[in-house]
Amino acid sequence: LQLGEGVNIVYDRDFVIGGVPVDRSDDLAGVNFRASYRWQPWITFSGGYEFSALYTPTTVVFRAENLLPLVNLSVLNGNTQLVCTTFKLLATASDVGGTITNLTISQDGSTIANANNLNSVIGTGESDFPLNVTFVAQATDDQGGKSWATQTVSLTTSPLHVLQMGGKRDGGVFKFCMTGETGSNYMVFATTNIVEPTTNWTTLGLMEKTNGIWRYYDNGTVTNRPYRFYRVLQVP
Repeated sequence: LQLGEGVNIVYDRDFVIGGVPVDRSDDLAGVNFRASYRWQPWITFSGGYEFSALYTPTTVVFRAENLLPLVNLSVLNGNTQLVCTTFKLLATASDVGGTITNLTISQDGSTIANANNLNSVIGTGESDFPLNVTFVAQATDDQGGKSWATQTVSLTTSPLHVLQMGGKRDGGVFKFCMTGETGSNYMVFATTNIVEPTTNWTTLGLMEKTNGIWRYYDNGTVTNRPYRFYRVLQVP
């Protein structure tokens, strides 16, 4: 007796009234069902013997144990953002049959926001380079069910030689970026009096260059003075 490589399947479905909705993408969503399968194998034989095979029906019952949580992720102020500038993301979640126990937002696999036993959380995203970044919000309910939502943010740059203010950071550090010309260096100058002659502006140092983006971090500018003006000069 040799069984062939394939199997034909004939099945019947009896839908049960009062099923619990489940989070599925196929035609089983929203119902419990009982399925009977009758297997008909392909059989070949030799040697003068006749064979017959009998398969009794098997009942398979699917029961929805937990309705997964609903989660939503949005980017405040739109999905196109400037490089070097922080932006906010909002994740919200709900659970019909229970409660949300954990809600997170991640960027490139790293968690940027986390909340326990809350239905919303706000995260801060940022990238120094012009590319598309995908953010993921994950919600977990009190039965361990998980759901996800994603948003893709497109990072763009300002025009050539336009400083993009990145804002105040921890420790009084102020960050700004710029797109520049390949092979060039850029010196940063600063003053607290914008009408002061440029020859009197304080020289801070060269900008850092990485993948076509020039960056500078001014340490202590906010803690030592109420404001500061910047300019950049292209140097050999």
